[in-house]
Amino acid sequence: MPRRFDSNPAVWWAWACAAILGSGACTLLVDDPERVRVLGYTLGGIYPALLLSGALLFARRRVPIWLLPVAASIGAARGVASLSGAYDLAQLPALVIEPVLVLAAAGFVGSSVRGSRSSLPELALVPVMLLLAGLEAATHAALLDGGPMPGGLVMGWVGGAPLLLALQIAACRRTEQRELEAAQQELEHRLAKQTERYRAISELGSDYAFSFRIDPDGRIEVEWVTDAFKRITGYDSDEFDDRDWLNLIHPSDRKRIRNLAGDIIVGRVDRLFLRLITRDEETRWLNVHFRKLSDSSDGSVRLLGAARDVTDLVRGEEERRRLDRNMREMQRLESLGRLAGGIAHDFNNLLTVILGNARLLLEEGSQESPGRQRLGRIQGAARYAADLTDQIMTYSGQAELALVPLDLGQLVHEIAQLLEASVGKHVDLETDLPDDLPAVNGDVTRLRQVVLNLVTNATEAHTAEGGVVRVCCRERLVAEDEFQDTFGSADRKPGPYVVLEVTDTGVGLDPTLRSRIFEPFFSTKASGRGHGLAAVLGIVTAHGGHIQVESALGVGTTFRVFLPRSSELALAQPAQSSALPAPSGEGRCVLLVDDDEAVLEVGCAFLERAGFRVLTASGGFAALEVFRREGAAVDVVVLDLAMPDLSGEETFEALRALRTDVPVVLVSGYDRKQAAERFRTRGIEDFVRKPYEPDELTGSVVRALGRNKQDERPEEGRDASASRVSSSSSIRKPPSSL
Repeated sequence: MPRRFDSNPAVWWAWACAAILGSGACTLLVDDPERVRVLGYTLGGIYPALLLSGALLFARRRVPIWLLPVAASIGAARGVASLSGAYDLAQLPALVIEPVLVLAAAGFVGSSVRGSRSSLPELALVPVMLLLAGLEAATHAALLDGGPMPGGLVMGWVGGAPLLLALQIAACRRTEQRELEAAQQELEHRLAKQTERYRAISELGSDYAFSFRIDPDGRIEVEWVTDAFKRITGYDSDEFDDRDWLNLIHPSDRKRIRNLAGDIIVGRVDRLFLRLITRDEETRWLNVHFRKLSDSSDGSVRLLGAARDVTDLVRGEEERRRLDRNMREMQRLESLGRLAGGIAHDFNNLLTVILGNARLLLEEGSQESPGRQRLGRIQGAARYAADLTDQIMTYSGQAELALVPLDLGQLVHEIAQLLEASVGKHVDLETDLPDDLPAVNGDVTRLRQVVLNLVTNATEAHTAEGGVVRVCCRERLVAEDEFQDTFGSADRKPGPYVVLEVTDTGVGLDPTLRSRIFEPFFSTKASGRGHGLAAVLGIVTAHGGHIQVESALGVGTTFRVFLPRSSELALAQPAQSSALPAPSGEGRCVLLVDDDEAVLEVGCAFLERAGFRVLTASGGFAALEVFRREGAAVDVVVLDLAMPDLSGEETFEALRALRTDVPVVLVSGYDRKQAAERFRTRGIEDFVRKPYEPDELTGSVVRALGRNKQDERPEEGRDASASRVSSSSSIRKPPSSL
């Protein structure tokens, strides 16, 4: 950029030339130099300071604020010394200081004119300034001798000072010209960058503008269109002429655009929402705005338009609506699951009473009793109802699982014969089971049920003409977006999964029924027959997995089950012994707590027949009251989880506050996993799920006593506890014989 006036070195150098010429004039041209001697010395003193100041500015350095005042002061002091006759004192400082200042000015100028771009005046500055430095030293040396100034020195100053000023002005002009050129180049570079930036924005943005003319005969002539048009459509604007522009519009929108053409021309319609077909045959959604510019005398109309590519917004909105539908579906299934789980819990209480009383009547009646067969039927129906309840719990994702690392492919292979029997003769079963399949953490029984239900469902999807059912397993790295169309667990972490895929070539699913296939008891088959998919979804959800369904009418259906891969190796499931400890009460006392009187009656009967003494309580508060009276005699507490007055967990904490060593067996219509979620307190000895058989209840009590035997209190401890409670409560005596 051009220099300011006060920062232009030529100005300072012009003042320096004027100062040295003024100093010479004061000395040589005035008749009585004594009168102006102080002025002459002062001007001579500030000359090198002005020369140095200009050199500093030329080299883009700062000028010390003290430089000129100090130089003027030294010059004035020299003048005063010369008036007093001390000529040596007046000339000696100038001989030392002033040439040094001129040499310093030459040094600063020389540091600025290095390089191939320096002009001749710039290169000549340093030699001339060095010459003047020598001239300065010679002048003061001559004056120091007391004689007159030689004529050669006078001519040197008269010719050298203006020459130096001319060179300095030329050098400054050349420097300013070079700075202007550099500033112009910088502006051009910034303009080019800004132009490129705007061009990039136009290319990368989702908008493009255009102008076109519509002739009276309907011919369209595009006058100009921005470059973003090619990026969006893949076409150059010169590839279209006349009526070809309409070919860009989606066929479903062309009729609507033609009908609106008249309104667009007269300005009644200024925006459109339409679809374009790109060169790659991709559909792009555009939001187009029009503005009428002018009407020509020939009847043509000029329009200016701007189009915004809103394809991503449209697809995002469609995706949002799809996810919203899936979320509502998941919430509906979840609410159905909670309802099913609650019903199953209450139903298990009823089944406990039915099964328990049936069992008691069977044991009390004679083998020849005519009602024995009916009791057996009641018992069988109740057990079947318990199985149905278990299926409901499975559907709700609340099934109790025994998870072990297992090979899903090996599991399918082991039940291959059962699968072949289930598909029937009219359907061919094909399997693809790799040997190196990673393990999954799963419940063998539940996953076997998943495979059987999916294969059965696939088989029944075929008509009498038959078809093919394919079962395959493979490992797959699943991305997060692949869970968008799946049902199952809410935890949708991407990563490695083992995928079970069951494909049929049957009739396929109606898209309107796809969202309902996982509802309990929903079926497209005859009454009483269902897909079994409700239980499949519950089991997969309980395993933290997902189900994906792909189907087309007349083509077939594919179910994919995604199960998280286990980091452990698949192990053979050891055979579990079902033997229970021989139930024997040995006179031990049990506190039985349940809010259902019928369940209390059945449980009490089971325990008394096993030899236990039984105290009963119909709720949490009643249990605490009984325990305060009879706590010293209680050997184990059988506690229901869900009670209306005081929950099982709260009752447990209160019992442990009264006596820390009392063993507790938890009983619930929920399974063990749900009970653990509801009952967060540790210290439970065993768990019994309703409906239970006598051996299950009594065996659990015996196991709890066995685990607690090593911590059994000494008799004196019991006596001490007995002293704190009343023993007035009656205890049921065990029968003399079972």
